Amino acid sequence: MKKFFILGIDSATLDLIEPWANQGKLPNFRKLMKLGSYGTCLSTIHPLTPQAWSSCLTGKNPGKYGLYDFGVRKKGSYKLRLTTSKDRKTPAIWNFINAADMKAGIINVPLTYPPETLDGFMITGMHTPALEKGVYPQNLFYELNSKFPQYKIDVMSHWYDSYDLFLENLHSMAETRMQMGEYLYRKYQPELFFLVLVAVDRVQHALWGQMAHPLKEGFKKEWKYSQAILNSYIQMDGYINRILNFLDDDTILMVISDHGFGSLKKDVYLNRFLIENGFMKIKDKKWNKPFNMGDPFENIDWDRTLAYSYGLFGNIFINLRDREPKGIVNKGKEYEEVMNRLIDSLYQLKDPEDGEKIVTKIFKNKELYHGPYVEDAPDIIIIMRDYSYITRGGYEFLSNSLFSRPKINHSGNHRMNGIAFFYGAGIKKGFKMPDIQIIDLLPTILSIMEIPIPDDIDGRVVHEISKSHH
Repeated sequence: MKKFFILGIDSATLDLIEPWANQGKLPNFRKLMKLGSYGTCLSTIHPLTPQAWSSCLTGKNPGKYGLYDFGVRKKGSYKLRLTTSKDRKTPAIWNFINAADMKAGIINVPLTYPPETLDGFMITGMHTPALEKGVYPQNLFYELNSKFPQYKIDVMSHWYDSYDLFLENLHSMAETRMQMGEYLYRKYQPELFFLVLVAVDRVQHALWGQMAHPLKEGFKKEWKYSQAILNSYIQMDGYINRILNFLDDDTILMVISDHGFGSLKKDVYLNRFLIENGFMKIKDKKWNKPFNMGDPFENIDWDRTLAYSYGLFGNIFINLRDREPKGIVNKGKEYEEVMNRLIDSLYQLKDPEDGEKIVTKIFKNKELYHGPYVEDAPDIIIIMRDYSYITRGGYEFLSNSLFSRPKINHSGNHRMNGIAFFYGAGIKKGFKMPDIQIIDLLPTILSIMEIPIPDDIDGRVVHEISKSHH
């Protein structure tokens, strides 16, 4: 019987790993490339943490579990709240593992707070208010707290005035998490162990623009933080070595990310666009008080508003009758007509700085998603210059311009191309897979562990990584 050790490296990309591995800087990634199977694992659209990890955990598209962003509109209101694990309306990998009488250990997977009851243990990640609230079973908290008092749930660059302190805390956060992971793995030996480290994501957001890129010239070598991202990957490379040293022959190591990474150029204000193009009306023209994240739309005249935007990366919602609290657009012909008018004008949107169009691709929700929760998705999903232009929610109504430099000190942002490495007995060696999808990970794990795959899974088993597959 095969077991699994899954190391999630949030935001890791082959764009950096492959050249650095080939240059000898990441010897353990290189080892996985030579002795295992690997390739690009494509994220969800949008390649955003909540839905990307949720699709990884469920093997399903967001239309089947109902999670699309960090924020969600409260029922019966236009106010927003943070999404949580309770918003995922379908079983996750540990449920299938437990159903097969095996244990699961889950550490720091984004959007697992509040933790679930499971056979095994769970320590939740991002947005967990305090470690004590994020540990199941509860009595495990006291043991972890005494052994790892310095454990940090998260570290973000915009919390710090100094990058030195940010990088120091980032490094120690990852190290403590890895030590805790090793401790729990050795002690409980769950058949499925899933540990996510987020340091690479946090440093890539902050310092992508300063990185000495392995393939691109033109970065100043003397920039203080030009090696910061490489150093984070070297830290991860060391962890792969540590893991390989204690895994037994029946355990497959899988190293994955939820999405890839690239540069970030600008924030885009889609609500401002909707106002300028007559799709959204405001009540008080002089209104310019600080933006309220919980209630960003308090100055909107809903009786005359056809559409609104919230979330990261580019979403538009139609103010639909019977779905929104004060919806005015009728389902059917009027809905389609408003959507098509919006799409036409979005495709015309240009950045005044270079005169070029910013919208790469627009999807209607039913083109991307299927399942019982498509209604909860944005009606229009907009990709702008391959995610180098994004919406941020939080600053929308403070600015009268459509574009600004990123409001947070970020120079990097997500891309579609994440990673997947498989290593262990029965896995093909030195095999670079064709691109797979993030929804393929769950059925592939279940198949290797000989656990029945549910019928409603959207992903496929990646058979081609198996030595017996020809």
